[in-house]
Amino acid sequence: MVLLGQHRRGPRPDHELQPSALTTWGQRVFTSTNGIQNTAERATVFGDDPDPTDPTSSPTDGPTTGGPVGGDCTAAIGVVNDWGSGWQGKVTVTATGAALDGWRLTWTWAGSTRITSSWNATITSSGAGVTAADVGWNGAVAAGQSREVFGFIGSTPAATPTVSCEAI
Repeated sequence: MVLLGQHRRGPRPDHELQPSALTTWGQRVFTSTNGIQNTAERATVFGDDPDPTDPTSSPTDGPTTGGPVGGDCTAAIGVVNDWGSGWQGKVTVTATGAALDGWRLTWTWAGSTRITSSWNATITSSGAGVTAADVGWNGAVAAGQSREVFGFIGSTPAATPTVSCEAI
């Protein structure tokens, strides 16, 4: 059994974990530079809203219609691995102006390349044309920063087309 925290009479039950009583290993896992505290992102799980609103209050602003609401952005497709009969791609978004709260990407494959599976993006395609949008938790990109936002498996040949990025 791996212990994250200690109790004066031995290991603490999971429901009584005290951050101030972390073992050396627990401190590394939670509070180091690469620990959970410094690398975790808040995510929506199974449709739960991570920032619920008060159901008794009414909105003061009208509905939005989409379109740009943040800064400008750029995006690029990179090849992670190419095994001949398929390849893995990664997509990186850069906020070139203000911070982004969301993004939508579009590109067109040259030739017969297509996405066969993807993760962390909503993908729609028609023929060689592709549109990809954030899935909520991965929409934010800090001003001047780049973030790898999603990945996919593609059919051959591997390709890195020019990608258009829209802040939404």
